[in-house]
Amino acid sequence: MLTGDYVSYQRIQYLNPFVLPGGEAAIRSPWMTGMSLLFDAAESEDQFREWSQYCFPTHRSHICLVLSQLQGNLPSPRISSAGRLLDGISAILNICLESTYEGEAAIQLSEVMEEEYLRSQSIDISNRYPYIIEQNKWIIDGMIKELMQDYAEKVSLVEIVRKVHLTLASMIVEGVHRAKNQTGIRTVVLSGGVWNNRYLTRVTKQYLTQQGYDVYTHHKVPAGDGGIALGQALCGLWRWADEHVSIGSK
Repeated sequence: MLTGDYVSYQRIQYLNPFVLPGGEAAIRSPWMTGMSLLFDAAESEDQFREWSQYCFPTHRSHICLVLSQLQGNLPSPRISSAGRLLDGISAILNICLESTYEGEAAIQLSEVMEEEYLRSQSIDISNRYPYIIEQNKWIIDGMIKELMQDYAEKVSLVEIVRKVHLTLASMIVEGVHRAKNQTGIRTVVLSGGVWNNRYLTRVTKQYLTQQGYDVYTHHKVPAGDGGIALGQALCGLWRWADEHVSIGSK
């Protein structure tokens, strides 16, 4: 979550970074990202192994290698990407273990909510998984723990995925409140690939609008990577103007 304008910005809230084992390999194999989420949430190595074997029975032979990366014995980057988070959850729930194109796992996860998107009228974001905010980071270990409990107890897939989406919406709404209290800003722009998810966009926009925020979403320019070049051009122009044009001429 960023506050700022075309010239400068500040990162004020972000997802607690987690390991992306194998780097780009985990983008193609979301089950590896799923293991990373399980590792952070597990209370012991034994629990991690139990969860991994339950969620990824066909990948049992890889658990030791991935565990070595998660424990830092082999180098792997840390990330705080909402898209990779959704990839990992999609794999944990056995929706998509291998991606054949960018974002496939997250897209398939969102498709579980497509019928709900068209049908639901009222939405209560209090029906969510737990999380905490600590030093400007969203800590989601509690969400993964309760998700695993629901999954093991055979709670319906739609209900689990709904609670995941409502949890993300709640995190965003609470983060926006914190940003507003720090800066006074009441204008919110929802941008990035995760906002191709219609259900998450609808829920988040609905709650922010109800609480008096002006919310902007994409219409002509793609929310994901397709809009990056335009954004870079605008930032470049404004930063050039900031250095070469007086404020009164802007």
